[in-house]
Amino acid sequence: MIGGFHLQNASDEILNQTGEYFSQLDVDHIHPCHCTDLAAKIHLSKFSSIKEVGVGLVLNYPL
Repeated sequence: MIGGFHLQNASDEILNQTGEYFSQLDVDHIHPCHCTDLAAKIHLSKFSSIKEVGVGLVLNYPL
């Protein structure tokens, strides 16, 4: 899952709810983009594997 999850200065409650949601989706890993601060990335890493995102990143998915 790739996205700007808008989790900047988010409460633990919101981070836990978001992490549980990602767990229910059973995604292999997430790519948190804009508006997701380091604290949120660390917290979400308890629920899913976190992958970095940056300028020039290319992701290829099989069809």
